[in-house]
Amino acid sequence: MKIEKIQSFYCRYENRIVYITILFFLLLRVFYVFALGNFDKSSFWGMDAYGYNEYAKTILYDSSWLKGTNFIGSTREPVYPFFVAGVYFLFGEESFLAVYLVQAFLSSLMLLIIYKTANLVVNSKAVAYLSLLWSGFYIFYLRWIGELLRETLVYFLYALFFYLLFKLLKNKSVKIKNILFISIIYTLLIHTDGRYLFYAPFIIILFLIYLRPIWLALKNYIIFGLLVVVFTVPWSIRNYI
Repeated sequence: MKIEKIQSFYCRYENRIVYITILFFLLLRVFYVFALGNFDKSSFWGMDAYGYNEYAKTILYDSSWLKGTNFIGSTREPVYPFFVAGVYFLFGEESFLAVYLVQAFLSSLMLLIIYKTANLVVNSKAVAYLSLLWSGFYIFYLRWIGELLRETLVYFLYALFFYLLFKLLKNKSVKIKNILFISIIYTLLIHTDGRYLFYAPFIIILFLIYLRPIWLALKNYIIFGLLVVVFTVPWSIRNYI
């Protein structure tokens, strides 16, 4: 009887409970930034953070990055440096606190995406809320928020991609504009961390599971793949030059 009452209460106030929980985790992340954030630039030397910091400043002040590789961090994928450069543009050069706070917000938004994805895939509010709680306290989602590193952005794009993909596939009525959007998100993901390109051949499995007939699944996967290739062309041309 008590379980039924709890379920009834949760269903009645689901949105409030979820958003209050996410607000709690946002505050936890902000606290983490101020308590454990890395604001010591000297510790960046020789580390990934040093390359991202220099790459972002080069984007802001030197257009040579468009046609050359003679700058620090040039071997890195471009999306995270662009993200950092955008924050620097708005809040000032090497405004690490601003970067970390934006990452705290993205991490909290990711929790909402995880909640919606779990609810979409298993159709269980209880499982979705447990997924939200687990993700909120998961140490690796917290660990990188206070660092000038790409992990938080990678997690966010990864979660967003699979949420949109599952939403598209479970809808059954696949539209080109929806495939276009997930292709953009996936392109951003692999241009943040190129290792996620490894996922590309296996994504077809999800298309085949959710879409019928098979030819429809294959057609939409091919469209998705071609769009990703097209969106990758500009950066490939830049690298070739």
